[in-house]
Amino acid sequence: MRVNKMKNRFALKIAYLGWNYQGFQRQKESIETIEGTLITTLENLGIITEKIPKRYTAAGRTDRGVHALSQVIAFDTPKKEIYLEEINQHLPSDIFAWGIAKVKETFHARRDAIKRTYKMFYPYSNENIDIIKQALDQFKGTHDFIKLSKRSDILPSGQKKSTILTIDQAEVDFKENLNILEFTFTSKSFLWHQVRKMVSLILDIGTNKYAIDMVSEVLNPKSNLPKGGIKPVAPDGLILYNVEYQKISFKKIERKALIESKIIKELIKHTSRKSILQLMKESILNNDKQ
Repeated sequence: MRVNKMKNRFALKIAYLGWNYQGFQRQKESIETIEGTLITTLENLGIITEKIPKRYTAAGRTDRGVHALSQVIAFDTPKKEIYLEEINQHLPSDIFAWGIAKVKETFHARRDAIKRTYKMFYPYSNENIDIIKQALDQFKGTHDFIKLSKRSDILPSGQKKSTILTIDQAEVDFKENLNILEFTFTSKSFLWHQVRKMVSLILDIGTNKYAIDMVSEVLNPKSNLPKGGIKPVAPDGLILYNVEYQKISFKKIERKALIESKIIKELIKHTSRKSILQLMKESILNNDKQ
């Protein structure tokens, strides 16, 4: 990355609900994306001075319908100070800027991240929780996840991304009062659709569609999977929960806890509604058969 000593560089922590956008990554001006909305807002406020900032970076890309509590973007600015309250006044209600840090001129939001955590909220449908936990344990460690990725996984530089990754955390928490499964995955990086495919496989194991040894089969790049491979679950309950960096301290606004609470509650509400609709659909189908 070329250093520009004429400008200051900042990193922002962003939370958003992705239902109303065509994904995070900016596209044509006629297509509404989270990144496009952010850049337009920063440009209108004079924080950035270019429609396509040359040294702008983001921690990751989220698909249409995927949410974030801790997306990170970095950019150069002629301003010495940036105020989160001012930014939030000009952002739509489903996008929030809640953390800010002045960073070194070479800081790269994607490459400098040391850990990323995703959470997936999914309606519980009598899956075997013990089997799910055993299956999740097999994901931990270093494996080749090529069979749990989208084959067109290309980095912004145009290079093919390595499919060999290390999973530090793979857990599930059953929210019994809400009838929801909360999956948590942590790694330095993830492949496109990887988390959604991991959850899909785990749910199929939890309902006995596959035996638990299916995980080792999927993690073997030479194995033959069923026709069609592992299909990803819908993105509705997926959230980029956290992105971590070394030696960077973000100044956070006091509303951070409220923002987190709102997003998690909205996700749970949406997932619960989906679960109820599915139960109603199954009930109607069963009645038709009687």
